[in-house]
Amino acid sequence: MVKKLIKKLLPKSIEKFIVKINAKRKYKEMEKKIQIVRKSKNIIYLLATPNHGNVGDQAIAKAEVEFLENEFSQFHVVEVMFNEYLEWKENLTALISPEEIIMYHGGGNMGTEYFECETVFRDIVKRFPNNWIISFPQTVYYDDSPESQEQFEISKEIYATNQRLILTAREKKSYKIMKEAYGNYNRVLFVPDIVLYMQRIDADSRKGVLTCLRNDVERSLSETDHKEIYSVLREWYTEIKKSDTVVDLDYVSKYMRPEVVNGKLEEFKKSELVVTDRLHGMVFSYLTHTPCIVLSNYNHKVCGLYEWIKDSSIIALIEDVKELRDAMTVVNGKYDNKNLEFPEYQEFKNVIWECCKNA
Repeated sequence: MVKKLIKKLLPKSIEKFIVKINAKRKYKEMEKKIQIVRKSKNIIYLLATPNHGNVGDQAIAKAEVEFLENEFSQFHVVEVMFNEYLEWKENLTALISPEEIIMYHGGGNMGTEYFECETVFRDIVKRFPNNWIISFPQTVYYDDSPESQEQFEISKEIYATNQRLILTAREKKSYKIMKEAYGNYNRVLFVPDIVLYMQRIDADSRKGVLTCLRNDVERSLSETDHKEIYSVLREWYTEIKKSDTVVDLDYVSKYMRPEVVNGKLEEFKKSELVVTDRLHGMVFSYLTHTPCIVLSNYNHKVCGLYEWIKDSSIIALIEDVKELRDAMTVVNGKYDNKNLEFPEYQEFKNVIWECCKNA
């Protein structure tokens, strides 16, 4: 609240000046630490992690850091957030050695849906032509419009310039698109969303149903659909809680991230049932052993990722709100303590190790 008040009172010019000064200070601190660490450890850079309030994206970043720190403990992990990359990219060009590995933040970042992310990825590929660059698991999405398809062609040309670029898809449709579009020049892997790498947690007690429904560019449910969902839920539950995987924060730092992600997981694990159309609403339900009904949306993210966890008895995917009542009789009251195995993470780890050895 204090930060918001100060931001409101400060003139824009002064606010920008303070942000710039602070960014320079943070960069100098990071640069100094890297110079010291290099004497004893190799470095892996994790670039363009989110600074916004989407908890799904923050969970991806949390899982990425855990994966690298657990599986590559011999290396020092340097995380550069999205806003920091935009501010520091010229400096990073000189700082990052060609022998050092670059990892790119995963999620739904490839394509024209969130085009700013695509442009940053292009910049990384062009800026570091001699480095191994490996993406964490991604969804790629281009619609059929001429503008979107034109951008698709541009990305193909840019990615083809770096044969040390390794792309990773988190569902089958993206894997197929990537193999066809980029496979002649770039290696393409098939790996689950990295959030599924996180450890599962449980709750002592649960109460009520939690809804986690989109209200953004990817929303496909109508107001009528929403009304029908709540009408059905009221037949079963007296306590209905509304949530979302987006929190009302202008900025989420890497230090705030664990609290933000864990706080959201707490909401899920205290519920008897979750109804969601969000990909990470489904994933958070799986991680907290919470029965979940997930509604598919217009792109291939949700149904594609469901394939990884469909053998869990507590997750049900439906295509239409009219299927909700039947789905509730299937998953309601169930408990699943079976941890699914994802051997693809081991393959992913092996590929990164190959790059480390050949850098």
